[in-house]
Amino acid sequence: MKSHARGPLSKLVPALLRDAGNMCDVGAASIERDLKTMRSRLKHEGESFLTITLPTFCQNFERSLAEGMVTPQLSYGYRKTGCLPSFLRGFTELVFDSGTGLIKDEPSEDAVKAIRQLCLFAKKVSLPCSPRREKKAIEDYILIEQDLENIRPEGGLLEVFKQVSCILWRQASYSFRDSGAFRLHTPPKHGPGATCERISGNQKYVHKSWHARLERIFPLDLHAYPNVGCMLRPEAGINSLALVSQEDELPVRVTLVPKTLKGPRIIAIEPVCMQYTQQVISRWLMHQIETDDLVGGHVNFTDQTINQRMALKASADGSLATLDLSSASDRVPLDLVQTMLHDAPELFQALEACRSRRAKLPSGEIIHLKKFASMGSATCFPVESMYFLTVVLTALADKHGGPISERLVRKLISRVYVYGDDIIIPVDTTVAVIAALTSFGCKVNSNKSFWTGQFRESCGMDAFNGVRVTPTYVRCLPPRSRRDARAIISWTEASNLLYRNGFWL
Repeated sequence: MKSHARGPLSKLVPALLRDAGNMCDVGAASIERDLKTMRSRLKHEGESFLTITLPTFCQNFERSLAEGMVTPQLSYGYRKTGCLPSFLRGFTELVFDSGTGLIKDEPSEDAVKAIRQLCLFAKKVSLPCSPRREKKAIEDYILIEQDLENIRPEGGLLEVFKQVSCILWRQASYSFRDSGAFRLHTPPKHGPGATCERISGNQKYVHKSWHARLERIFPLDLHAYPNVGCMLRPEAGINSLALVSQEDELPVRVTLVPKTLKGPRIIAIEPVCMQYTQQVISRWLMHQIETDDLVGGHVNFTDQTINQRMALKASADGSLATLDLSSASDRVPLDLVQTMLHDAPELFQALEACRSRRAKLPSGEIIHLKKFASMGSATCFPVESMYFLTVVLTALADKHGGPISERLVRKLISRVYVYGDDIIIPVDTTVAVIAALTSFGCKVNSNKSFWTGQFRESCGMDAFNGVRVTPTYVRCLPPRSRRDARAIISWTEASNLLYRNGFWL
């Protein structure tokens, strides 16, 4: 990336620095020193300085906010003056005492916002990373899969997990039994994603194959065709469709998509018939959970504002912790999902029927999956959310002690909020919850989880001391021509957001 040292992202640096200086009343001399440092680092590191190095500085800054004092990591790679790094000193000294390194009694929220904007604006630029990082991502994917064999919840947690599961998902089980798979959702429809066979658009509805093990839950005559006429069409009807045995099923196609220069995102692309049936049960399940009397409002799939409000509140009063999980979807074991739904066997059978059991890696190697599903499955998001909530409440119930009842679960869930792998819990339960999540195979991302200090982060809400300090991200390189509609829209949105947040140059 060194060849891009004078590239389009680096051109934003002077404007952002000067706007941040004006916002926080930082002197021009300090700004010029920071600009000189940035230009020097860009010359030697290229734009990876903006996409990797600066976000790391911000990560260490946030950890210092959580600790209430400057951590040694904040100065790594920079000269140090007193307790603070010389880089961005004009801003950091508005937050921390330069002599003691302790956070000030009245730290500047504007300075926190400015530092995060300067350091994170290029963090999420969608660029292909190096082959070395791509190889590492695949190796990690395989290692996680191997680790799932060794997940053994400690002590009596598994029994508590079963009891809590029974209470949490009892209504979903009853509803599934009453409705039946035939009436889960009408009409069925495909999602917008890619498919393993590389079939796209309306061609997805011309089913060429159907997995035999789907038949018991999702009979093809009731799900693959909108009416009898379509089913009997000679060129695209039931007679031209292949019923595929389990041995001949296509594995999901594991692929790497650009995320950041630090690493790619791993997606498992499903076969058409699996994606189709996953969409059926996924939409039913998400609606069922969001409207459930017990878990509704505490597990959310369409409304992130609940988590956002709680994170903002917690940054002011410190009552709640915000947790983030690493490789969340890849760390949900199939056998523990089956345990979670032991009292809802029909629901589990439907989920398992449309679950792909094998994955084809970019190398061509095929592996058998022990996880419930990779990112890319339509059922991955609702099931992982169910799993994380169950584990969290297992920790709280175990910590509380005594018999487990619906009344207890209602009490414990009142301050728990889950949106995918963004989890909010009472701060005094953090240690117990992290221990339980680890015991059940999850990995808490310590760099993005906060339970001390005045900083919190959840569902796009970054908050400090009751003030929103979420930065604006540049998502792609600037447009090369007027035909590059995606880049034009993205940069226009980023420009408008920056202006709205006080960055005007």
